[in-house]
Amino acid sequence: MNDDEWLLILAAEIVDVSADKWAITNVLEKFVTLFGRLVIKCKKGNTFSRYVCNLSKYLNQATVKEILPCNIVAKILKSMTESIYRITIWLMCSMGK
Repeated sequence: MNDDEWLLILAAEIVDVSADKWAITNVLEKFVTLFGRLVIKCKKGNTFSRYVCNLSKYLNQATVKEILPCNIVAKILKSMTESIYRITIWLMCSMGK
């Protein structure tokens, strides 16, 4: 994917953010079938957050590039799960756990 192409992996409302915990969110169920399948084109520019954004700021310029077939979702999720597992292990090791 190019720098201006983004894969939707989650759509959620942030309910609460605290300094020492993960944010509390409510997953937006109406988008669940598109997780891992929807690719949008959107020029975010050099923003602070590379992977998370408030899409409402970009709705006027974002366009759907493609919706991937369901059979590719399993491959993407497997890859993401492996990456998340490696990151979690690294974080636990770096925090001395």
